[in-house]
Amino acid sequence: MDLIKDVIDRIITRIRQNEALANVRFVREYNSTPVESPIGGYLAAVCVTGVNLSRRFVGGYMSSSVRGEVYCAEADIRLYAPPGENGSGLSALAGEIIRSLKGIEAVENIGEISASAIGFDPDADSIYRTISFKTEVCAESGGNNEG
Repeated sequence: MDLIKDVIDRIITRIRQNEALANVRFVREYNSTPVESPIGGYLAAVCVTGVNLSRRFVGGYMSSSVRGEVYCAEADIRLYAPPGENGSGLSALAGEIIRSLKGIEAVENIGEISASAIGFDPDADSIYRTISFKTEVCAESGGNNEG
């Protein structure tokens, strides 16, 4: 769904405003542009891992003709460190991403923020941590928002 992609893009744009993450390159996982291996710098691969219909609704503040659905989107940010970097630098950046998510959680309906332990990806020849979160996305139809 384009709506979910747009919401995730908006979240990533807000995260990137954190100056501590200036040296992190954000990319979409499974995009058509290949990523170098080994990784040349800190890299954050963003991926929507699941989407579930949470609930449907009818009505709204302005009109009973507004109908829609609320989806729960699950996303991962897999943060890779370049070869030779240690886990403490990776953990510090993961902490900054979490801090950024917490700073926008009310605005973007973000919840269930978590970080994995450090792992090793042999394909990327790099250590990584995965930051996971969920967000609710409202898709309206009816009234003036006919879609």
